[in-house]
This record gives sequence, structure tokens and C-alpha cells, in this order.
Amino acid sequence: MKNEDRIVELLAENLIKSDQLADRFDKLTSVVEKLANTMETQLEKIEVEIIKLNLISAENTRALIKLGDNNDRINRLEKEVFK
Repeated sequence: MKNEDRIVELLAENLIKSDQLADRFDKLTSVVEKLANTMETQLEKIEVEIIKLNLISAENTRALIKLGDNNDRINRLEKEVFK
């Protein structure tokens, strides 16, 4: 009888520890899901910012090209005026 009582006691402890592990796993899963959602939100914001920066970069490139064209025009005019 003593051995059976010990087996029951060990099985009960094992069940309690299994329940504790299941609870910890559920909490960890919840934390990971929240973290994944936060990261996804942050990535979406970063993607939007990258798109904005690309648009600004394209606009700046166009402005530099236009300035370069104007600079060539001004140089030609200066040469004509100050000959």
C-alpha cells in the first residue's frame, strides 16, 4: 500500500507541474503574440516612412537635375553677356 500511495503522490505532483508548465506556456504564447503584433505594427510604420523617404529622395533628385540644367543655362548666358 505504501508504494501505491507514493506512486499516487508522484503522479499528483507530476500533474501539478504539468499544469504549471501549461500555464507558463500559455502566458509565454500570449507575450510572443503581443510582441509579434507590436513588431508587425512597427514594420508597417517603417515601410510607410521608407516610402515617404523614397518619394522625397526622388523629388530632391529631380530638383538637383533641374538646378544642374539651370546652372548650364546660366553659364551659357554669362559667357554670352560677358564676352
